[in-house]
Amino acid sequence: MRRAAQRFCKHGHDISMVGRNHGVCNECSRQRSRRKESVRPRTISMQRVTQRQLKVWRAEAPDGEHARPRTRGDCANVPRPCPFVGCRQNLYLDVQSNGNLKLNRPDIEPGEMRFSCCLDLAELGGMTLEQLGVVMNMTRERARQVEDVLLAKLAAVTTHLREELEP
Repeated sequence: MRRAAQRFCKHGHDISMVGRNHGVCNECSRQRSRRKESVRPRTISMQRVTQRQLKVWRAEAPDGEHARPRTRGDCANVPRPCPFVGCRQNLYLDVQSNGNLKLNRPDIEPGEMRFSCCLDLAELGGMTLEQLGVVMNMTRERARQVEDVLLAKLAAVTTHLREELEP
């Protein structure tokens, strides 16, 4: 009787039952993953939202428990995590240019977020791309790409302002 050959990944984990995983066991592939247990962002198309769903969302909205802050100073007295997910600085969702909603963390509720406001993150000071990626639910490489785009826009604005200010 012939026994099936036992195969191991480079770390010694058994991969004989894994199938076609190219010599990597499930444990090693989980360790290699950049996203580390996070769920990908989800986009909700506003064209597909029903009137019933809109009524449910309106009913769930806070009823002016706190007046919506207009400045950073107004945010000082608002409890954290911030309940205003529609705020421009809130990290829970983004409203895209076509009107769609992008849920950055669809696996958790807004009240469960550790950091809910990008202005709170700015007050902490600098962050590494790895830390920013974890907070924003993106990979370190995607955080670097966004940083490059923003730095290019900032350079263009700075050049434009210099040209206008010079006589």
